[in-house]
Amino acid sequence: MPQALVRVRVQSPGVSLRSVEVDVDDATSVVAAGRVDLAFGVDYPQAPIPRAADVALLVLATERFAMATPAGRPAREGPSALHDFADEPWILPPAHTSYGRAIRMACRRADFEPRVDHTVTDTASTLSLVAAGLGVAPVTELMLALRRDGLTAVPLTDRLERTIVLAHRRDPAPQPGVRAVVGAVRAAVATGRDG
Repeated sequence: MPQALVRVRVQSPGVSLRSVEVDVDDATSVVAAGRVDLAFGVDYPQAPIPRAADVALLVLATERFAMATPAGRPAREGPSALHDFADEPWILPPAHTSYGRAIRMACRRADFEPRVDHTVTDTASTLSLVAAGLGVAPVTELMLALRRDGLTAVPLTDRLERTIVLAHRRDPAPQPGVRAVVGAVRAAVATGRDG
């Protein structure tokens, strides 16, 4: 987001920018209610983001999950199944969140219920707990941008993914300032993929 906002400031100096943090699970509802023009959201096949008829979701990226484990613990050889972590303590967000629901559903499909020792919504805190040896947690490359030290990311053989989306109103059509921000976000995502 910072790269995109800087790009808008440089390329479209007449656009006024303000940011407000909203829960990713509320991305479509806050746009539909007119509280914000754009909102980042996360869509999970197992727990889809709520849809609103007047809100479009622009797909920015799809990420595959790995499992974050403490560095230095006996490493698994190659990719592992989700079930290989069934006896581990888990660090997950609350079950009522889309992320928490999606991971728990994936575990159930793998025939186990994760033992959640720490319920945490903040990704940086989750990764710190994993690095301290207090459990394991699903992780994507975007999450690992917050912290890699003290962690090992074990690839999963189970296909567990999430899609990063940008919600915006369909009608009326996005205004020029909103289109400038959408273009800057797309460019920032493309730059991130390349480097």
